[in-house]
Amino acid sequence: EAAAAALAAAAAASPLTDLWPAVLPNCVVLVQSLHGVWGAECSQQLRASPATAHVLGMSDQEVHLRSNLSGVTQPKVAGGDGAAGLGAAGMDSGHGGSNSSGHEEGGGEGVQLEEMRRRWLNELRTLSYALIGTAAAQGALFAVPGAASAVAAALVSELEHMEHRHLSLLLKHAAEPFVLHCPPPLYDQVLPPLLGPLLGHTLQRLSLAWHHFQNDPDLGAAALTATASSGSGGPGGALAAAAGSVGGVGGSRRAAEEAQYHTVAAAWRRDGGAVLEATVSDADRDLVIDKTRRELTRTCVSVLGVWLALTGDLARAFINYDGPAGANDCVLGGVGRAHGQAPLASPFQGSSHSGGGGGGG
Repeated sequence: EAAAAALAAAAAASPLTDLWPAVLPNCVVLVQSLHGVWGAECSQQLRASPATAHVLGMSDQEVHLRSNLSGVTQPKVAGGDGAAGLGAAGMDSGHGGSNSSGHEEGGGEGVQLEEMRRRWLNELRTLSYALIGTAAAQGALFAVPGAASAVAAALVSELEHMEHRHLSLLLKHAAEPFVLHCPPPLYDQVLPPLLGPLLGHTLQRLSLAWHHFQNDPDLGAAALTATASSGSGGPGGALAAAAGSVGGVGGSRRAAEEAQYHTVAAAWRRDGGAVLEATVSDADRDLVIDKTRRELTRTCVSVLGVWLALTGDLARAFINYDGPAGANDCVLGGVGRAHGQAPLASPFQGSSHSGGGGGGG
């Protein structure tokens, strides 16, 4: 009865709320399937076939956005001033030209199809996480019986095989609104299954990612052995097993990373699981890897700030809280005012910043 009442209240705010009981189960299956594509068994099968090896790779557009330092957001089309014609709004268009990976798109439909598949998978992941975030914001995720627990289990599936860029999307679009809009009576029931695995994994992943950056960019055996930890949930077994083979790959950073694809999960590799075309230069490759690591770090800090009311709408609500009746003052983070005094003006009022994205890490 309580769930039905909550769903009815949410329906009053949005006419589409009645559709959530049918949408959410399919969304859970979609997220599990997407995570499974990057899982150990499926990813090995995809990489083994030349016809599907490209599917897991980063799209040329993403490579360009993360590696160019000129501020240009799209690769230029050969012979013109426009942008490449495979943007998110026009993925079925076919414009010739060269892209950031060095392909000549005008050379055939095969390259265009590969790029469209990579972008489609990335857009599908983003939209599935955004659906979960919208369901949480509207309250339907917590009103539909069993939905929150099922979504939490789907979100933390195959975490160690997820790329840095994918974990950033999950944190921002799904996990942040999930926690922010969870009703307090459900905290003990639905938050631990999500936050326990997610935060523990993210902390371990970032610690190892920055260790690689600071100590051993060539992924030598010494760094892998030093960072290996015990336990099935961490990188220990896989890293220790790969240490000898990676250390023996002489001089080629790319060869060392490729040697890890089938032995070390994406989370524990120096490249953060990024699969890049062979035509991407070593300099661009390093820029992409560095930027995805920084993006994940920034996103994690930003999401924690929202959850802890250090930024965003929740922080402004605490700052403007007038206190219970009869209280003498209200102090938060060194900010205090007498009871009944006018609320503090928000520095974000009138700005274009949304509550969920405040601060930027």
